[in-house]
Amino acid sequence: SFHLYNHMTHSEHLLRNSASIGYMLHIVNQALPDSRVKGNISVTFWKQAYQMGLVTPQLVERMQSIHSDLKCGPEFERVVKQLETPLSDLPQRYRRAVKQTRHSANY
Repeated sequence: SFHLYNHMTHSEHLLRNSASIGYMLHIVNQALPDSRVKGNISVTFWKQAYQMGLVTPQLVERMQSIHSDLKCGPEFERVVKQLETPLSDLPQRYRRAVKQTRHSANY
């Protein structure tokens, strides 16, 4: 899955959207035990999502579902606390490209 995501990242023809980042978060949650590594990988995907403007309510829920009793490291805990605010209160740049890149927009 990371190999495929790497190709999506470096391809001119494939676009990442919130669903692809959500799937990667799901895979990380299922494949890795609760640890700081799991938290760091999840935070990295979260940062990519908000830098690209792909934050959706589903992505926020996916990030919150990974949370497990302070076992994913301090950086992950800071992100989870940030996500407790409503999505509408997060900066607009976090979700600026959602409509342009969602799957249904291509059909």
